[in-house]
Amino acid sequence: MKPIVGIFPFSKWITRLFLAFLFYIVYKDQLFTWQFNDIHYLIIFGLSIFSILLILGGLVRNSTLTIISAILLLIFGIIFLILESKDQISFIMSTISIVWGLLFISMGNRSTNMQKSR
Repeated sequence: MKPIVGIFPFSKWITRLFLAFLFYIVYKDQLFTWQFNDIHYLIIFGLSIFSILLILGGLVRNSTLTIISAILLLIFGIIFLILESKDQISFIMSTISIVWGLLFISMGNRSTNMQKSR
């Protein structure tokens, strides 16, 4: 069976939107405290900002903003995993950041899948 290539761009957009929505749902109480002297807050704030920049990066033709946002999501996800892996939610959120950071580093803004570009 062949994969459905036509839904690939839609699935990338759902992934981008879901990441920002997930950070908002999980950390909305902490995000609006504006505690810039707390490292935990800075990491959550950075992950949220870079997930929003990942969405904005998909709106431009060049992949630079998407790749830079994905690299920073990956870095902040690793830092978050090291510092805040005590509870399950922090572990899951850092793992999602790392995985989706790697995903968008490898894909950028490409709108077709790997088999079609060969």
